[in-house]
Amino acid sequence: MSRLLPPPPLHWEGPTPVHRDFADGYYSRDDGAAEAEYVFLAHNQLPDRWTRARRFTLGELGFGTGLNFFLSWALWQRCAPTTAVLDYVSFEAQPMAAADRRRALARWPQLAPLVAAFEAQNPGPVPGFHQLHFPGLRLLLIQGDARQMLPQLTAQVDAWFLDGFAPGGNPQMWEPALLRAAAAASRRGASFATYSAAGVVQRALRQAGFAVHKDKGFGRKREMLFGALATPPESSRPPWFGYPPAQAGPVEIIGGGLAGACTARALAESGRPVRLYTGTGGTSTRIPAMLVRPYPENADSPASRLYATAATAALRDYVRWCPAAFTPQEIVRQAGTALCGGVLASPRALAAITAHPHIERIPADTTMTRNGLRVFCCGELPPDAALGAALQPVAGQCLSLSGAPATSPRLGQLQWIPQANGALLGSSYRPGRRSLAPDERETATLLATAQANWPELAPARLRSIHTGLRFSSPDHLPLLGPWPDPNRWRQDYAGLHHGRPAASYPAAALLSGRWLNLAHGSRGATLSPLAGRLLAAALDGAPLPLPTDLLAAVHPGRFLVRELRRAPAHWDR
Repeated sequence: MSRLLPPPPLHWEGPTPVHRDFADGYYSRDDGAAEAEYVFLAHNQLPDRWTRARRFTLGELGFGTGLNFFLSWALWQRCAPTTAVLDYVSFEAQPMAAADRRRALARWPQLAPLVAAFEAQNPGPVPGFHQLHFPGLRLLLIQGDARQMLPQLTAQVDAWFLDGFAPGGNPQMWEPALLRAAAAASRRGASFATYSAAGVVQRALRQAGFAVHKDKGFGRKREMLFGALATPPESSRPPWFGYPPAQAGPVEIIGGGLAGACTARALAESGRPVRLYTGTGGTSTRIPAMLVRPYPENADSPASRLYATAATAALRDYVRWCPAAFTPQEIVRQAGTALCGGVLASPRALAAITAHPHIERIPADTTMTRNGLRVFCCGELPPDAALGAALQPVAGQCLSLSGAPATSPRLGQLQWIPQANGALLGSSYRPGRRSLAPDERETATLLATAQANWPELAPARLRSIHTGLRFSSPDHLPLLGPWPDPNRWRQDYAGLHHGRPAASYPAAALLSGRWLNLAHGSRGATLSPLAGRLLAAALDGAPLPLPTDLLAAVHPGRFLVRELRRAPAHWDR
């Protein structure tokens, strides 16, 4: 698992927290809230801009106590239209403990309800991208070194709070490369404000493409800076893994399993009407329970990082979406270590997740609209998809036992999921097979393996057999993102094997309004909430809740790119 981030080394000057290493307070000792309102809210003209905003993205370097975030949230509630959505992106390398945050913000009791709502979803000192959801607001809290994390952000920021510690003590937060990364994640004309007027900051901002202006500083500070992005930098990212602009309108989702249900719920919570086309007999409806957990087998691999992020998102979302069908629990591994996870009662969870006024459940055989936005969450691709890789069907089964002892969920060669008066054991894997008929030999193998792992299961008796079918990609990662136009890709990117610079290629051609959320394999219970949130953010044009390297790792076009990067068979070596 990823190492936890360290807390900030603090000492206190009265009610004000001060960072020992940087010898700088987290906010003005005179009045931190008044300083934030003057420097950040007023100089970004947020009260006026928000009265007419439908969506707005606000970026911040330095989450700290969260004071800027909570003041912005309160202002948004007062100023913005009731249906508007604020996306707030903030970076923090040393997350503050909840008790220290409460102490630091105690001077502003009007913010206490917002602080409590944040702490209920606070991911703690876990590094990575964390998307938290509140009414009318999404917080993407990115924890780690901003110099490494900000270049991984996909966003179009409208305004920036540059609130790192003073450049004399913390010059890393004001480096030209970091501010260029902020500019690259911004819209043309995006505003900024900062309390600092240091020459090194002015020069770095101008080098990044911002027009810079001075004004009187807050309190005893002589000057501050504000301005706007005049010259956005050229993108250095490969165009083939890019995402399209925001797409408005209702969405049709094909597939009523967990992937479809979570995608529908995420879209519905963003305010979109959703038509969810549901079939019968999917794995989520056939298996009575599933484990939600990270997969930390190789902490540095894209898969492990993806599922670590997905697991924390799933724990937050299932508690909100289906509390009666989800039980957070520690999962005990055979080595004696434990994972944070839980048990999802999948059939009941599906009903709860899709119980939203914006979601209309429709039988799969109903005629769909000819045009419009459509997300495919239906297991396998159509035969003519031609994305460079075939998805493999994987049938399997799990066993329900009676008379098993009560326990926490366990992991060994199988999963042991506690059930009322028994246990659910599984699962088997039959790559390339689609049959949902129970297999007697697999049943015997599962029972023998379970009893070898856990001898206390010997007295238990077989109660029922549950079968299911999943689909897996060649690299065992999902196909998640916009649907590429394979014919255009083979034309536009035919020269990839020559190694030309990415900037020489055109933007990716995509099938208009078509998105994929497929091939979760046996890990759909963990991945589905994050996958749904990612697609909802993408359709809204909001900051994406995964870093760019993981977006590339799950992009539906990755197999086409790998194919095109290989030299043609006829190439004269």
